[in-house]
Amino acid sequence: MDLRYVQALLVGDTRQKMASLATVAPIAHKAQTLRDLSRLFQAVGICRLLVDADPARFGENLIRSAQARRYFLRHAQDGHLVDSQFLGLSRSDAIFDALVVGHQGLVHDITSLSLEQWNAGRDYEDDFCYYLIVHRLATRPGFRGEREYLELIARFEKALQGQVSARLRLCKAHQAADVQAFREALEWLLEIRRMRIEEQRVGITEYTAQALFWPQSFVCMEALAWLALVEEEMPLDDDFLYCPREARELRPVTAEVEDFFVSLDQALDGIAP
Repeated sequence: MDLRYVQALLVGDTRQKMASLATVAPIAHKAQTLRDLSRLFQAVGICRLLVDADPARFGENLIRSAQARRYFLRHAQDGHLVDSQFLGLSRSDAIFDALVVGHQGLVHDITSLSLEQWNAGRDYEDDFCYYLIVHRLATRPGFRGEREYLELIARFEKALQGQVSARLRLCKAHQAADVQAFREALEWLLEIRRMRIEEQRVGITEYTAQALFWPQSFVCMEALAWLALVEEEMPLDDDFLYCPREARELRPVTAEVEDFFVSLDQALDGIAP
């Protein structure tokens, strides 16, 4: 698929989904749409980077991805929503987007609003442990030296029940401050991603799925987030698959980015009964 065509599809779908939110309905009814919007903004951002060579617009769309997640979490908290699967830490990669763009306000909001008690209806336990580690590293600068990191790694490993995991190896290498082991774990994570992309490439037929797949098959936000997390304590100047230099040199974005979801709330306030 031509990425310019993909970009047009993604922008159109994003506009439609934003318009569909302008209804007075419980946040539980909007959860899927908001998760989709986060993914769409991320994909549009990647297109802005790859097609338009515009790192600023890439960052802008990553911020909007994180804003979509924050909007859902805020309204879920306000509405006392606790049983939605979309509340799971692993149900959204928006925390990666906020880390890549270096927006500490959004990182703080997403982590502080997230439910940090494991629920089997929301996350697999190994995924929960992994994302909670990312949350901790994103908000607690000295977390690598804390006992909780070791405890979460042990819980993560137990939950895997003997399965091998690049993510677990990545966390172990980081906690041990082993730069070479961390580099190898990150490369393994990206190689697994490459193999999955090759498997998925031939099986996607639906247009929206194709449109989301193509930009995400060129850039790995998870790996970029890890590179952002460790850049001060173990800076890596290597070139990594799916981690373009333009994306790695983005932080911090200082330009103000309009939060469409604030405007949405204001519009809904005007039509609420």
